[in-house]
Amino acid sequence: MKLRKNYFIYPKFQTVFLLLNILINALFFTFIFARTDQFFARMSESGVSEGLAKNHPYFQFIDSQRSYLLDEFFFSFIICTIISSIISLVLSHRLAGPFVRLTKFLKRVSEGEEYKNFKFRQHDYFQDLPEYLNKIFEKNKLK
Repeated sequence: MKLRKNYFIYPKFQTVFLLLNILINALFFTFIFARTDQFFARMSESGVSEGLAKNHPYFQFIDSQRSYLLDEFFFSFIICTIISSIISLVLSHRLAGPFVRLTKFLKRVSEGEEYKNFKFRQHDYFQDLPEYLNKIFEKNKLK
């Protein structure tokens, strides 16, 4: 498989797509972070309600576990965001590519260039579209 140098072929769409991906990840991890923080707050409240002193090892343990888990969430957020952004970039490339190619093709034909059989790249989405477009051109003898 040939590696592409430029995956931003339709920057307006792809930038929004990537930013939405990051926003969704951030919202997801913020929700998990908030729920985890509430859990540890309830654990601390339980210690207080049981009459434990503020410097009791129980609270130190709760605080250390909270800190450790939140660090792990932050690390997980970074890794998940990187991985999902790469996947989103590849996916958006396969979505945007056919439309960029189709737009350029229609522009050339509308400017009088001779029609040639239209096709998409092998891994692009909407693989049936070129077939229908070619049939329209052949039926209307626009060759």
